[in-house]
Amino acid sequence: VTNKFTFNAENMLEGAEFDLYRILEAEEDGCTTYTDENGDIRAELFTDLEAAPVVEDHIDGHFLNIIARPIIRNSIQDCMKQVGKTVVEYKCVPLTIADEVLSNDDKRTGCALVDFGADTTTVSVYWKNMLRYVGVIPLGGNNITKDIMSLQIDWDDAEKLKKDFGYVATEDLSDEERELVVYTLIDGTKITKGQIAEVIEARLEEILINVKDQISHSKYSVSSLMCGAVCVGGGSNIKNLSRLFKKVVGDCKVNVVKNTQTNVRYAKTVKPQPETNTLFGVLSLLIKGSQPCTSAIVEEQVNTELFEENEKTPVETEVKIIETTPVETETKIVKE
Repeated sequence: VTNKFTFNAENMLEGAEFDLYRILEAEEDGCTTYTDENGDIRAELFTDLEAAPVVEDHIDGHFLNIIARPIIRNSIQDCMKQVGKTVVEYKCVPLTIADEVLSNDDKRTGCALVDFGADTTTVSVYWKNMLRYVGVIPLGGNNITKDIMSLQIDWDDAEKLKKDFGYVATEDLSDEERELVVYTLIDGTKITKGQIAEVIEARLEEILINVKDQISHSKYSVSSLMCGAVCVGGGSNIKNLSRLFKKVVGDCKVNVVKNTQTNVRYAKTVKPQPETNTLFGVLSLLIKGSQPCTSAIVEEQVNTELFEENEKTPVETEVKIIETTPVETETKIVKE
């Protein structure tokens, strides 16, 4: 939804003026806030617009409102309160992912960022360094898994089959590949790779039809976006996705991104190493966080008594076995 707000001399206090150069001054967060000397007027504008250092008596502002259900935010607040934590700030995940995935050229020349999540698919359209449209489709990778389960396969096995044999553009499969048995049911029924591929392609095609519809709502087309489509999320790992994308959405450049711009290393204890592009949402939030985890707020929440007990000198214990009779054995613990 795009709203237009006009600030002019009639709704400003006498003598108050806007300095366009100050308002459009570049800042890291992509927008800046200006308040007049009386604190009555507040304007937020994207900073990619260029303006000469002049003084005017009015400003036209165009804003993109991102609307979400408030119950989600309220639920997060309730969860944090129950564990005694405080929410420092909220971030819009499509925006944080875009900052970690898209290059400056992607945003400037135009692209559609498509995040294939588990339950939803998010479409974000960028052009001339500005977010022009955001849409969320209530279909995702879990819908594909549920479709595979319709073949009488349980969830875990269906998820594994999706990851191991996920494939679209089934017309490219040879007869031998189509008849390859990948799963056998309890009653002996055999499931082939061709059956799995057909189920996945049918659902993914439905998702891409909705992606095309969302892009059309933005008043842009993939052909007008020079960088085409940038795909992320677990669903983007399905083989030949780019080919089906071009077939359904339109002939364009399709780039499947596997890693963030920020280098991420996992602990050695995390095995197996997860696919980074399935964690873009979490990683982008961690990277964009403004409060370090070692801040005073976090330190106050640490139970120091636990660590004080561990700092005590450990007591060495030695176990000795003393034979009293040929049959009985007595065990004594000697502390030194």
